[in-house]
Amino acid sequence: MIGEGDKVAVRAWNSCLQESFFGIPSHGRRQEFSATFIFRIVGGLVHETWRNADDLGRVLQLGARIELAGATP
Repeated sequence: MIGEGDKVAVRAWNSCLQESFFGIPSHGRRQEFSATFIFRIVGGLVHETWRNADDLGRVLQLGARIELAGATP
């Protein structure tokens, strides 16, 4: 965690178990991923939040496949 001015940045490692993510069922699989959050603090309260997380990594952990559009097998 680091802060400067009215912003605080947090880098986190997350582990979660959800029924689904982006419509992909988890089938009981735990997802682990990194994320960065930036908060803008005004008067001691969070007024804005920005998030950047490895959502692609999460869906791949759930078994999603990437296919090129128009590609033939």
